[in-house]
Amino acid sequence: MINRIIHMNIVCSDLDKSLKFYRDVLGGHVVGERGIGERKGPGISRSAETAVGMGFTGTKTAEYRACLIRFGRGKLDTVIDLLQWIAPPSTGKPYDTMNNVGIVRIALEVEDIEKAYNDLKAKGVEFLSPPQRTELFQSPAEGVTVKPTPIKFAMFKDPDGTALELVQFV
Repeated sequence: MINRIIHMNIVCSDLDKSLKFYRDVLGGHVVGERGIGERKGPGISRSAETAVGMGFTGTKTAEYRACLIRFGRGKLDTVIDLLQWIAPPSTGKPYDTMNNVGIVRIALEVEDIEKAYNDLKAKGVEFLSPPQRTELFQSPAEGVTVKPTPIKFAMFKDPDGTALELVQFV
């Protein structure tokens, strides 16, 4: 039924601030924009269909600014859809802890976690701890037995507090 995950959406309070973090600090590549780039000020996309599709009540149109950020190249890339709602406005905050029900973090693979950790710390990123070692149960390919895979990981948060995780397979 499901072929793949196309992208993950992160709602942010300030798209410009989040874009600088995901693009300039984490090194993501902008691959699509909606409602961004007008020289006279921030553009806003308006859509009645989006308002209906998102289940918004009390508004005839949804207004937003969005940017697709890609990490990696080719078939194994990951796309994050950064989105700032204008109407209705972005509200709430991400989970404070990792044991909440629902999506609480996004894991990003790196080749050298110590280097990535030190580079991001030098850019002012605050981590929950230094890299830790554990085992991960990966999803198996068809006909393959699941075995624990050793990893190193380190957790940090974006400007709005969304939890992100660096993962190195060791």
